[in-house]
Amino acid sequence: MGLMNEYIQRGLSSNDLEKELLLLIARYNKLRGTYLFVYSAAISKQIPAASLNMDDYYIMFDLLNSIKGRKLDFYIETPGGSGEAAEEIVRFVHKK
Repeated sequence: MGLMNEYIQRGLSSNDLEKELLLLIARYNKLRGTYLFVYSAAISKQIPAASLNMDDYYIMFDLLNSIKGRKLDFYIETPGGSGEAAEEIVRFVHKK
């Protein structure tokens, strides 16, 4: 049984799930000595504008531009999208 199913069975609200995610990210950062950046979009539902595009690049740029002098771990999960946006994100993250 997966972790998400465990959380669902516990009846956690979306706010509780967000708090749990932030707690897990903080623990991860402490253990690895890094800054974990998680960016995800709806995978199982076809939501307009959920796929990766250049707006996502600008959002990530703004959020990550202030991270200096720390190792960066980057996790992204989207239902696909613009190859150009993905390439720009990869270039930017590699520079960080």
